[in-house]
Amino acid sequence: MAFARLTLITPARIGKARADIPRHRMVTGTVPSRRTVRLEPVSEIWIVFIIIAAVVVLFMWDRLPVIAVCVAAAMSLWATGILTLNQSLAGFGDPAVIFIAALFVVSAGLEVAGVTAWAGQLLIKQAGESRTRLIVLMMSFVGVLSALISVNGAVAALLPVCVVMAIRMSR
Repeated sequence: MAFARLTLITPARIGKARADIPRHRMVTGTVPSRRTVRLEPVSEIWIVFIIIAAVVVLFMWDRLPVIAVCVAAAMSLWATGILTLNQSLAGFGDPAVIFIAALFVVSAGLEVAGVTAWAGQLLIKQAGESRTRLIVLMMSFVGVLSALISVNGAVAALLPVCVVMAIRMSR
């Protein structure tokens, strides 16, 4: 690690040391001294904490698109030297990320097609005013759907149904 050298200038040393200082050191204003203070550079973990805090603040602020914040976070990790460029962009091509993005597309398609509103109305009609019956019906619907498709797909498909049911039940 590189250390920054900080020299201490005392009034007694200024008069004595001027004759001993080379010309290039006088321009920078440093005075040779035996006492030094070592300043260590910021560790990488603090840089990561700062980037994560900035990302959380930008997500809560909600003025920038989420994808812009994510790309900025990846690029800031690359710019600080914590990750290489390939490492910082590798997450966008990961199959899990592409799978989750596809699930959101399917979920939005079900919402636009009206399937989620229809399923929510059907479940509310069957449950009536009973919250317990609604939970049991929703759990059985999730179980049947999870048997047919993946768990992640079932969550992506039924999350809007739960939102519709909560809005319709005013809870």
